[in-house]
Amino acid sequence: IYLDNAQSVVAGYQPPQRARRLLERRPELKARAPAGLNENYARELMELHTLGVDGGYTQRDVTELARMLTGWGLDTRKALAGGRGELFAFDAHKHDTGSKTWLGETVRGGGLAEGEHALDVLARHPATARHLAAKFAQAFVADEPPASLVDKLAANFSATGGDLREFTRTLIRSDEFWRREAYQAKFKTPYQYLLSSLRALDLQPANLQPLLAALAQAGQPLFGAATPDGYKNTAAAWRNPEALTQRVQLATTLG
Repeated sequence: IYLDNAQSVVAGYQPPQRARRLLERRPELKARAPAGLNENYARELMELHTLGVDGGYTQRDVTELARMLTGWGLDTRKALAGGRGELFAFDAHKHDTGSKTWLGETVRGGGLAEGEHALDVLARHPATARHLAAKFAQAFVADEPPASLVDKLAANFSATGGDLREFTRTLIRSDEFWRREAYQAKFKTPYQYLLSSLRALDLQPANLQPLLAALAQAGQPLFGAATPDGYKNTAAAWRNPEALTQRVQLATTLG
């Protein structure tokens, strides 16, 4: 829903007769009715979650992946009825069954299997290994992690098929992780600062609203990132005079 893939359909798609009758009775719903191909999810899937912005794909690859993912959506009846568990649904009537040329390969029409194949390809891609390695090293070592560490992590990710246990072991066993310059190299986000403060003081506050308000004031409302890339974890995003003043005030309040 957030990245609009539930609304992405093959060109010329016509909703079922019952849905058309509903749209006739309630024209205000037409704005939310599927109207064609939407590339938002396909773009972010490659740019943010797998290959990275410099992962070597083109605009055509975005369009072709979006075609492969048409029909991937939700069981809206179950969702509206308050259903629990699996809400994913593939609608073959919304899917583009034509052949696609994506990342240099021809993908024949195969329904749901096309998107699953795409996910497998992206998970195994060397650019994905490098992108995730850089993000992992940045999160735990330094805002500008050593290239040698990124190389080690990327090689491990590819060799183990993305085994996150081994990925973590490679990080912790690396020389780069234990170097003096990596000690206290990271600047905490507001969320990390709040949690570590509560742990340090062994506080279990009954009323969380003031703490949630403090996070929002600091620019990191819980689950409130406005863009699909989430919150930054680098010092440049959080270290400024106003933010430091807010942290002093929060520490005083907690004390």
